[in-house]
Amino acid sequence: MLVKREPNSSDGRSHRLVLTASGERLHGQIAPLALEYEAQLLAGLDPREVETLERQLRRLEQAAGRSAGVM
Repeated sequence: MLVKREPNSSDGRSHRLVLTASGERLHGQIAPLALEYEAQLLAGLDPREVETLERQLRRLEQAAGRSAGVM
């Protein structure tokens, strides 16, 4: 099991998802690979282009959330 559900101490009506020890180990293995892949993808862009891309992606995420009734 990689994730476990725990009660939310600040809101008894909800729960939190927390990584187990196995989940933490897997995250420790995957995160550096993901960061390296991201760096390779963005290597051809200048910092302003990266900022523009991030801003556009946030706008798309917000639009998707509104469309799904999430945000």
